[in-house]
Amino acid sequence: MKKGKGKKDIVLNRMLNNTIEEAKKSLENIGFFLNNCGVSLDKGLQYDFDGLIIVEKYYRQLCKVRGFKDIFTKETYEELMTYFLGEVLIRNYNGEWSIYSGKYYVLKPVVIKLGTGKSIDINVFCDDLISNKGAKGSGENKSLYLYAKHAEKNACL
Repeated sequence: MKKGKGKKDIVLNRMLNNTIEEAKKSLENIGFFLNNCGVSLDKGLQYDFDGLIIVEKYYRQLCKVRGFKDIFTKETYEELMTYFLGEVLIRNYNGEWSIYSGKYYVLKPVVIKLGTGKSIDINVFCDDLISNKGAKGSGENKSLYLYAKHAEKNACL
């Protein structure tokens, strides 16, 4: 029985390390992704709240015109948005990527643990954001921004 737990810990730690690596490259990868979908960033992208507005703006534009191409899929962009959102939260709320082992359901076991000690499951928010028309700020391309601004209030894990 102990072997199973050891394997589980190895898998979770590998997932955590892979997430951290991908998140650190998300800014560069989003630029590459958008460039390959025919979009030129009109201003520099940074890991900040304004960056979230830019990332969502292009996401919604590409969804509207079905501009995702070949291997550059909507799902891949949503994954990149998740990493990007995570990095913004980490940098603005003294957070870190963490493995969640609590009693509540999370979409993926890797969450953001904020400086307050509470964690937030960002995967559930970014997954198919375009169909989440009820998300506050979605009409103005600000749902990621508002989610991030209220992260401490939204953190419930």
